[in-house]
Amino acid sequence: MSRKTLTNLILIVVLAGVVWGISQAQRASRAASLIKDLAQPDDYAAYRSLRKLSGLGPSAAARALRLLTDPQPYVRARAAILVGETRNPRYAAQVLPLLQDEATEVRMAAASALGSLGSPQATTPLLALVQDEQQPLEVRTAATRSLALLAAPEAVPALQKLLKLPPEEQNAPLREAAVIALGACRTAEAIKELRDRLRPDQESSVAVRTLAAEGLARAATPGSAEAGEVGRALLEALRDEASEVRIAAAHSLGQIFLPQDLSPTVTEALREALGDPHYWVREAAEEALR
Repeated sequence: MSRKTLTNLILIVVLAGVVWGISQAQRASRAASLIKDLAQPDDYAAYRSLRKLSGLGPSAAARALRLLTDPQPYVRARAAILVGETRNPRYAAQVLPLLQDEATEVRMAAASALGSLGSPQATTPLLALVQDEQQPLEVRTAATRSLALLAAPEAVPALQKLLKLPPEEQNAPLREAAVIALGACRTAEAIKELRDRLRPDQESSVAVRTLAAEGLARAATPGSAEAGEVGRALLEALRDEASEVRIAAAHSLGQIFLPQDLSPTVTEALREALGDPHYWVREAAEEALR
């Protein structure tokens, strides 16, 4: 390599370093400005700043940590949401105290953030929040959704209890979140509960039955004894009066690895579903047969 070529390469490396340094400085300056915007009362403007900060990456989002103790509850809530988007479990310890915050919006934001952070240490506090009947439903729902992300088997009894709530409209988000979380737990007890929730005589909510059908595809371990039970439950769901449930059942049957003795029965049922009066049931059955 000639001296001239070597000199040019050195210049390119130096210039690249300078450009990178300027870019990083600009990003840091931009992040600092956006962090200040999170403290403004205007929700829409703050939301735009939050989205932009999120787009700058985890390091920018982590700058919101100092705002977790801000005097204003709306600032603490926004900061918790942003910290959650870092997906970094090490920040969970700083978000956990907000589950005890006096402001509902802060507790809800913190509960959501802890699921995104993915730290197992959040499981017990979130379970306590889910089971606290004095908490607003939106806070309990946020905590339940986070338990779905954490996929904690110890949450199953609490999730089952939530499904015993009356199927009234106000309870719907909480019960639906519980079904989704059960699908993530993947235990025999969770699978049994999902199978029971597929039965119209046990569960009147079409949304819950639909989510149960979807959850069973995630919960069943390929080749396990539960896979056969799941397959038979989904076969029954293919005859549900609600088309949403039939769609989910057909789709799930195409996803799970069934025992060999059950495969012909499932194939026959899916072929019959090709004549279903609902277009999307037919589409789901056709996809499952591929």
